[in-house]
Amino acid sequence: MFYNLAIFRLAKRKLGDELYVNDSDEHTRRHRQDARKDAPVDSLQVRADLKNELAELQCDGMVPVYVWQRDCDGFARSSVELIPATVMAYTKYECSEYRNAEGQITVYPISYEEAIEYEPSFCDRREVA
Repeated sequence: MFYNLAIFRLAKRKLGDELYVNDSDEHTRRHRQDARKDAPVDSLQVRADLKNELAELQCDGMVPVYVWQRDCDGFARSSVELIPATVMAYTKYECSEYRNAEGQITVYPISYEEAIEYEPSFCDRREVA
């Protein structure tokens, strides 16, 4: 909605509409920022960025992935898994984790240095009566 409105305002100013022609440069800058901020997500660019990130973090064709999740009972756990450093393998793993989650979850690739220093954690936040 906001994206379309920002694009509309920019187009009206460019075409010389009397309502928008007197907008200051600050108004134009703000409309451009709104258009960039609310623009539709380019899934191809997201995958390309992920491919580059995995290539930077991989070692011997594998990449460590950090997973933190909390289930509906308040039990929180974090772990690191090694998966193949490909976009397809990462996407499949991430989708599987999100599909099987029982509550909040965070999944993202990390560097080998972070994985070596990492220690798994488990915490049950449920209060026993």
